[in-house]
Amino acid sequence: MEWRKKIKDYFKNGNYAYSIALLKRNILEKNDLLDTFINLIYVYLYSIVETDMSKETKQVYLKDLNSTFKIFIEDEEYINDPEFLFYTAYIASSFGEFYLDLTCNDIEQMFEKSFQIDSLNLLYIWGYSPYLNVDYAKMRKEHAIKIVSNNKYLENIKEKAIVGDNLLATLCFEAGINSI
Repeated sequence: MEWRKKIKDYFKNGNYAYSIALLKRNILEKNDLLDTFINLIYVYLYSIVETDMSKETKQVYLKDLNSTFKIFIEDEEYINDPEFLFYTAYIASSFGEFYLDLTCNDIEQMFEKSFQIDSLNLLYIWGYSPYLNVDYAKMRKEHAIKIVSNNKYLENIKEKAIVGDNLLATLCFEAGINSI
């Protein structure tokens, strides 16, 4: 749990290089791999898209991101893990799937597969809802309200460090509430 607090502090203070170093160390130590990986994707993409960095640094980050992503996306354990699929699709769709050499169709398939694996999970329903032939805005709002009102979901989301904070802010916005 300690790394989650550190990563939030580094990220909040704009220390993205420290954030990346900590997350890479976690991967080498095989420490909370899923949570570490989704936060690493998030920090890389946030840094690339939202910060003013040199072209050279951006290229290094993209190369590192894609080589790390390739390891996880080709691993049977992760490609069949609904949590991995959901969070990866969520992050990629937030910043630009093309940075991960994914297409919009790939993102839809990741959301769909997470939903198919665990069709009772409100997060996966919420993520997949734009691809259903329903009034998805209404459906997303209803599910966002249910998710932010459920301690089980909240605890799980909060365990995801920076990604969890971002997702929780999105859910609160869609639910029409200020914050939790």
